Parts: sequence; C-alpha cells; structure tokens
Amino acid sequence: MRISSALISLLLAAAFCCLPGAVNAFALTVEDLCAAMPPENGAAADALFNQVLAEGDALIFALCDRIGPPEDTPDAGARFALYGLAKHVVGPGRETHRVRVTRIFEVALNRAGHPDVRRFFMEQLRFCGDNTTIRVLEPYVCDPDVYDDAVRCIASLGGLQGLASILLVDCPDGPDKSASIQNALLGLNAQPYYSPEETGLSAELLAAMALPESVEDHQRIAALCRESLQKELKPHYAAMVLQTLARVAGMDALPELLQAVQSPHRAYAGAALRLVGGLAGEEVSSALSARLEEFNENVRPQVVVLLGKRDDPAARQAVRDALKHPVEEVRLAAYDAVTRRSDPALAGPLMDALARAESDSERQAVKAAFLRLPGLEAAMQQEMLNRPADPGAYTPAEKVLYLEIIRERQATAFREVAIALMNDPDDGVRRAACGALAAVGEPGDLAGLYQYQLAAAGESGAEVARTALAGLAIRLQLEEEAVTQATTRLAGASGEDAVRLLKTLGTLGTPAALKALQDAAEIIMFAAAPQEDQARALLETLSGWQGPEGGEAVLALWQRLEEASLRLMALKQYIAHVRRSFKEPEQQRERLTVIEGLCKTDAERQEVAEVISRISPKGN
Repeated sequence: MRISSALISLLLAAAFCCLPGAVNAFALTVEDLCAAMPPENGAAADALFNQVLAEGDALIFALCDRIGPPEDTPDAGARFALYGLAKHVVGPGRETHRVRVTRIFEVALNRAGHPDVRRFFMEQLRFCGDNTTIRVLEPYVCDPDVYDDAVRCIASLGGLQGLASILLVDCPDGPDKSASIQNALLGLNAQPYYSPEETGLSAELLAAMALPESVEDHQRIAALCRESLQKELKPHYAAMVLQTLARVAGMDALPELLQAVQSPHRAYAGAALRLVGGLAGEEVSSALSARLEEFNENVRPQVVVLLGKRDDPAARQAVRDALKHPVEEVRLAAYDAVTRRSDPALAGPLMDALARAESDSERQAVKAAFLRLPGLEAAMQQEMLNRPADPGAYTPAEKVLYLEIIRERQATAFREVAIALMNDPDDGVRRAACGALAAVGEPGDLAGLYQYQLAAAGESGAEVARTALAGLAIRLQLEEEAVTQATTRLAGASGEDAVRLLKTLGTLGTPAALKALQDAAEIIMFAAAPQEDQARALLETLSGWQGPEGGEAVLALWQRLEEASLRLMALKQYIAHVRRSFKEPEQQRERLTVIEGLCKTDAERQEVAEVISRISPKGN
C-alpha cells in the first residue's frame, strides 16, 4: 500500500511540529495511522512512528483496542501499525520509548478477553519486552489456551534464566507445560537431563539430544528417532525426538514431520509444523499442499499461513488455491497469507474471492487483502477490462466493499464509479458511494452531492450526503464555495429542501456558515408566517454548533422574538445548548438563572424553573 499525498503532507507537518520552536503539535488520528499502513519505505515508517510516540499513550491504547478476535472484522492497519511500532522502539537511542510501549502492550495483554488477541500482544512483546514482561507473562503459563505462546515469549526474552523462572510454576488444574518448555529449551540449545526410565528413550538418544554437536553418525541417530516415534511416548518427549530427527535427517524427516502435524496433541502438532516450516525447498510446499485435506480442521488454517511465508511457486499456488477452499477458516487464513508476497496480479483472484464470500467478516478480510496490494488502482483498472461493466453483475455487498476501498485508497481513477453508484437502487451502496466521492471527488462534485442530499428519500440518507459534502469541501479547501452553494440554493428553497440546506450549513461549521445561518434567521424567524419546520431546524442547528457562538445566536433571537410559540422553541434550544456545553451543574444553573429574569410568559418561566430544579449540585 502506498502512502497517499495527503498522508505524506501529514507526516511532513508532524515532523515540522516536532522541531524546536514549533508551537502546535499535529494530532495524528487512529484512522490516518491505519490508512498509512504499511509505510512506503523505512524513512516514512520512522517518521510515522516517531509521530505516534509524540502523540501520547492514548493513541497507542486506541490502536490496541482495535485488535479483536477472529470473528470480528480484521483491522489489518492497526495490526501492522502495532507490529511496526514494536520493531521501531527497539532501535538505538529509543530505550525510553521501548519501556513505555512495552508497558502499554502489557496492559493490552492483560485486558484482552480472547486467546488470539493475547497471542497477538505476546508476539509484539517478543520484540520489545524486558524482564518485567517475563513477570507479566508468568500467569499465562497456566492458561490452557495460550500457555505455549507464553513459554515461547518468555524464552525469547529471558533465555535459560527466563525459562528457569517458570520451571517450578505449579499448574494443578492447568495444562502440562513441560512440552512447551522442552521445545523452548531445545530451541536455545540447552538440554535438560532426562532418564531413559522417565522418557522411554534410549540413553544413546538422550545423549545425542543433550550434545547435538557431538553427533557423528546422523543416520544412526535418525534411526533411533524413528524407532522411538513408534512407541507410545508422552507428547513432550515425542516433540524432543521429532526435533532431533529434523536436525540430523533434514529433508529426509519430512514424512515423520507431516505425520506428526496430524497429531491431536496441540503442542506436538505445533512443534511439527514449526519444524516443517524450517525445511527449505519447493518439495516441502508441495507436500504440505498435497496433504492439506488430511490435516485436522484446526491445523489447516495454520498450514496455509505457513505456506504464505514460503517463497516458492508451489507455496504461492497453494495459497491461491486456498482462496477457493470450502471451509471459511481456511479461506480467511489464505486472505491473510496471499498478500505476504505482494503481487498486483492478485487483484483478479481476490475479486473472485469477494464474489464467493459468505459473510461480512469474510468480505472484510478480502478487503484487508486488497488494501495490502501495491499498485492496486492500476491492477484493478486492468482487471476490469475483462470483467462485466454492468453494476448489476455485482451484489450490493460487493459494491459497498469496492467503494470502501476507493475511499480508503483515495483511488481517484474510480471517481466515475462512485458517481454512478450514487444512483444505485440499494441504500447502503448509495451511502458508500457518497463516502467514496468525498475522498476522490473534484470541485464540480459539490453540486452533485447537494443534489443528492436534496433528493435523498430519508433523513439518514441526507445526513450521509451532508457528511460527504463537508468532507469533500474540507479536503479540497472549498468550504467557502460550499457555503455559497448552500446559501444560493436556500434562497429559493422551501419545505424539506430548506431544512436540509440549513443542516448542511451546520455540518460545514465554518464562520461563513454561521453567518449564513444568522442571515437566514432574519428571514425565517421574523417572517409574517414563519414555517415551523424551518424555524426548528435553524434553532437546532445553531444550538448544536461547535462553539459558544451558536448558543449566543439562539439567545439573541429569543430576546428579539415576539411570537410566543417561537420564543418557547428558541428558549428550549438555548437550554439544550447550555446543558450540552457546560458540564458543571453550577455553570448551568448560573446561566439559566440569568435568563429566568428575562422570560416574558409564565410558560417560559416554568420551563426554566423546571430545568433548574432538575440540576442537582452533583449534576445527577
């Protein structure tokens, strides 16, 4: 994914604000950060992650909160950002930042409710954790879901000393962690001592395990390993044998490793799969692909993920084939794995995958894969030459997802698609098209969004159009032009059209928009026969204005109005403004007490008095 020109400008602005003498820090949002993933190059990554660190802990915690379990919509941007941040803070001269980020990841780990979320944060802590992290991880050694991950993380951070700290951890009702510890020890080339009686292994084989560098007759030890694997060994001892076999036999151990992957014992099967992944060559990928259906259903997604990490033609083809697998969990793994080796030619297979997707979570996974493709815009244009041009050939769900991709990638080449789909029969598609046009539209599209807003069948559709219109105006720095178009249309509008245009001025939220509302108030509120719907929309828009100016305008109107029903309407909106704008009860009471003396009717005095009576000293 390429960083857009807008995000590059954001990074430059952020870097400038961090220079000595800069006055205002640039506020980086979670959405901007996720949209910039992955960064274009190392320099862009350093600039972006330096800005993240400058923003404070709240931004990093917000990123952590976006990591959810597999059944939730995957947030690839947040995952990539946290992964990149963990790698970034371990660089030279970043020790303080490393400690800070590590503590945040530990908090996120402890409050994670799903095992997969805990595994994610353990994986990041393997990069940036410290001795304190080992203490944080120790309780998870007895967790039946993540104990193996916790042991491996502790081994990565503390080596032999770290593993020694958990050897005596008692898990009376928990898992047997010994196999995990044994695998970690073997990975560190540290060999514990086991007796033949305890393990069921020969003294010769145990000696070879303890001193692997001293083994001279590899064939002899491989034969002993194969003989031992025929016995009824405990899973953790079998894992020790399997690792020794892989060390001495290499590729010749592949049949035994593949057989072990099918074991019902999770730790043993996981150890076998990791060992298979350590074998090089296309033959390994072909074997994994050929036996995929023989593996346990829980193992198949892991096999696909492993294949995604291998860079050979057989592995790449196997992952592409998995995009069509009948089991959704396997397909989800393939969407994540297929773009590890970025290739614009994947646009076509992913389009086919989207057409076959059976759930929203699967469609979102396909979308995440799309967004990781480089050169996506050009690849999609080329692919569409051989695809139906008729929008009816795509389901509403597909169209919504493509529009979201257009918006998130700011794919200006597909502007006409967004415009065309604003007239789609499906309401969800029309709304997504508005959002896409806000991201890729041109100045002339302001008029189209105004027309769409006025023609929308319901208020919710009009609200989407208003939001898109304001977004387009802000992106193109055309806020004043947007206000001018609104006021021009308002001059000749009536009924619902006038109401929607008034609300549009509120959404734009500029000083010019406020001035336009105040000018409109002189016409609407003081007409010979005021239209109640327009008056209410005007007052609600001013009352909800961001900043005190809107409330002051409502108060000024109330004091000038004569007609009783309009005055009461304005008074209620001013009260609503006070309750929203001032959090302290005394502040609310003070302002409402002032206007109590300005009331002209008993109804007004009663309205204010009732509100004051409901404001308790604690605001309850």
